Amino acid sequence: MQGKVQYGSWFKHVSEWRNHQDHPNIMFIRYEDLILNLPVTIDRIIHFCGFHVDKERMSDILKKCSFSFMKQHENMFDYINETKWEKECSQKLDVRKGQNTQARQLLNQEQEKQFEKEWGKYF
Repeated sequence: MQGKVQYGSWFKHVSEWRNHQDHPNIMFIRYEDLILNLPVTIDRIIHFCGFHVDKERMSDILKKCSFSFMKQHENMFDYINETKWEKECSQKLDVRKGQNTQARQLLNQEQEKQFEKEWGKYF
């Protein structure tokens, strides 16, 4: 909420990208889509990028795109290990549960109201 992340305000960052959502070289992927149907979403990404992937490779790709693989190899997905520009930020990525709507479990009512208020400024 304070914008103390790599790209500043999350709300501003996302709203600026949403201005380009119809651009042919930009693809929006929702976390929910990855959770609900990873194979279809990965297939969309492959086609968007113009790649050809043999069916034999898909099981390995899906395995390495799974939450369980990312959780097991959490340190490989921590951009801070490479950038280290936020000194006050933890050196460990917090890969939690890989579930949709988890934020509602982490925010109290006041925080959720504050989030919705900020969201309304941009969307």
